[in-house]
Amino acid sequence: MYAASLGISKYVNLLLKNGANPNVHDRLTTPLICLCNSTSFDDVELLKCFNLLIKAGASINICDENKMTPLMYAANRGRIQLVARMIELGSDLEIYDDYGWTAIFFAVDSGDVNMVQMLKDAGSNISLTDKKGRTLYDLATVKNYNVIAEIVNTENKSFLNELNLIKKEKMSKYDILMYDMPDYKKSDFNGFTEDALKTIMAAGLTNLVNLFIEKKIGYCQFLIFKDEDWKKIGVNISFDRKKLITYSNRIIQKKWSQDAFIKQWNDEFSLFKLIQLVSNAIRIVHILIATYRICFREYNNTMLGNYKIKAIIKNCLQDLNLLKKLIKIIYSHVKDLDNYPPADFIAPKCK
Repeated sequence: MYAASLGISKYVNLLLKNGANPNVHDRLTTPLICLCNSTSFDDVELLKCFNLLIKAGASINICDENKMTPLMYAANRGRIQLVARMIELGSDLEIYDDYGWTAIFFAVDSGDVNMVQMLKDAGSNISLTDKKGRTLYDLATVKNYNVIAEIVNTENKSFLNELNLIKKEKMSKYDILMYDMPDYKKSDFNGFTEDALKTIMAAGLTNLVNLFIEKKIGYCQFLIFKDEDWKKIGVNISFDRKKLITYSNRIIQKKWSQDAFIKQWNDEFSLFKLIQLVSNAIRIVHILIATYRICFREYNNTMLGNYKIKAIIKNCLQDLNLLKKLIKIIYSHVKDLDNYPPADFIAPKCK
């Protein structure tokens, strides 16, 4: 499994030739799942490893303890070549995990237009809802993925899908936006728990999901926690703690997408769009707070290096300037709302 995680074909080939079981598992996590969740950047090597495992008899539709398949992990990681190969081999597109997500849900959530289009073209059902009652279209619109929203938008809802919606407590778009917002009365770092869960699942730390849910670990807590913090809440395995810290360091060093910043406004405007923008602004501020806290704490840390810290701060300042413009736009539209009477307003009769 370690060789598969590294994505090095010569090691995988050597182990298979010496009798390694391609379906060996640790808590239902197999080499193929490790491969599809690999952090390797070499797509060619990953595809070679994949073909070696399949040839040796690896199960393509195996599920781990969270009911996630290799296809889901590959879609979440943006592995176009691996997903294309699995589709070619007949991988089941409609298996769903504990959240009710199929592979295309992960592609939509990641904002990967090409992946979404490929899975849709392969026959993925785009009319499904997850266990919170959310559709693919809901996920895309909440994150402002307009192109993806158009790809997965459908007016032809099946009778079965409508029946499922009746059985579930349907969440409105507003509910979805507000569900994971932070409560700053409690802490500066709570909120966005679902983002934290998805990150650790992508890191292969599915064994920590229940702990994160129980402790309500927010995304910024995930970013700022040190080794002793993780140990204190119950992450007892040192390897898991190191992996959590490594992933958080990678996240704060990345350059964030500016998709949340709307630079031009058209004539169409709605209250939901305003709430969406406020939500995006809160998310950005939330992450920037954690990033600055880490920068001050780790300024002399050789693991990051001062030059990286300066680059991170520079990116943060750029984001803050964009955020300032966004807040001005929001404020302007809020002021404009005062000029319009409510729909049920009855004005006094003119004399």
